[in-house]
Amino acid sequence: MIRKLIIFFTVIGVTCFFSTCAKEDEMGSSIFDTTPAIRTELDQWIYQNLTIPYNLEITYKWKYTESELTRNLTPPKELQAEGFIKNLITEGWINPYTKIAGLNFFNKYSPKQIFLVGTTAYNSTGTITLGTAQAGRKVVIYEVNQFDTKNKDRLRRYMKTIHHEFTHIVNQKVNYDVEFELVTSGGYRSDWNNATEAWCRENGFITPYSSASPTEDFAEMTAMMLTNSASEWRNLIDVNPSSAQAVALLQKKEELVVQYFKNNWGFDMYDLQAEMENAIIKITNQ
Repeated sequence: MIRKLIIFFTVIGVTCFFSTCAKEDEMGSSIFDTTPAIRTELDQWIYQNLTIPYNLEITYKWKYTESELTRNLTPPKELQAEGFIKNLITEGWINPYTKIAGLNFFNKYSPKQIFLVGTTAYNSTGTITLGTAQAGRKVVIYEVNQFDTKNKDRLRRYMKTIHHEFTHIVNQKVNYDVEFELVTSGGYRSDWNNATEAWCRENGFITPYSSASPTEDFAEMTAMMLTNSASEWRNLIDVNPSSAQAVALLQKKEELVVQYFKNNWGFDMYDLQAEMENAIIKITNQ
């Protein structure tokens, strides 16, 4: 008799359990928002023109998990983001790279996510961060709200940031020759933000930030080369330095940068430099 009662109550318990589940399922919607996000015209354009052909995600709407929580930052205005994406990212970066370096190179090594921030990222040292590269996958670009197709200097500044961060990514895949680090090995300094232009010219550095470390030096050399015309670049390397020794140091670095991209990635930096200059001219003249 006792055994029958145990079986009876067990059956009731199981029945009630399934009955409860059924009632819970009938309660309706999830506590989470499962409504599909509505794509704007810009979202659709990004998907068709950047995500599908290049597997590239552009994030301009705010995601606090993607930003630096220690900074006071805001998202870009959509109109500014649209101009930045269609002009700088597409015309000024992707098109020249795919034309000179090839689609396979760009798709394989380009960052897969670009996160746009509207405002400036200030540092406690008094400097500002223009962009960052993370784990060879993500690039963050700041000051997008200041985008202006008529301001050539600012366009070059944006492009310098993109080229600098992209160089870090390809260096993570194949490092530059250790010989590069030896060219100005005694000149690197932790207080690079205190380095003057005159000191840089005298010691063989293309910018103050290039004196921070060999890695930043290589990225700055590349970025400066790709954001100056051939004649402007020759002036920076051959004429602007304060001495023949400084000229020789910068020319050696230039040689090693050109060799790196030619030997490892198979394209000519001077061709890419010319294509980048054409892109900037096209953007500013529209």
